[in-house]
Amino acid sequence: SVEVARDPKTYHTQLVTIKLEANSEVRFRVYKVWQGADFAELGNVWLVGKKGPNDSPDAYCRFNRFYDQLGLNAGLGARFDVGYFLFRVDWGLRLHDPNKPPGHKWIRDLTIRQSAFTFNVGYPF
Repeated sequence: SVEVARDPKTYHTQLVTIKLEANSEVRFRVYKVWQGADFAELGNVWLVGKKGPNDSPDAYCRFNRFYDQLGLNAGLGARFDVGYFLFRVDWGLRLHDPNKPPGHKWIRDLTIRQSAFTFNVGYPF
């Protein structure tokens, strides 16, 4: 195993200074308390300011190519509205991954590894 010493001057937290997020969801009634949903999400988070020595260049927003730094996913879901509570079950598929190298950002091999299944209570936004 390898241990890495963390210098407090160079150790970064998960804080960001720019957040961009867009969500779209279309709901349709299936049966009584059961609704279906189609959704899409787009966004990313970036740092602004002086670049640290261990920062990735992609951690900073480049306004001339920020569109290529956006992640995109889409999916299907089920909504169970039982009055005071709403239960959501979603299956999302990653379509554009900005962390991949150029030429590989758009996901072409749509596999189960590129997807996520979630269970939530309440609406996402």
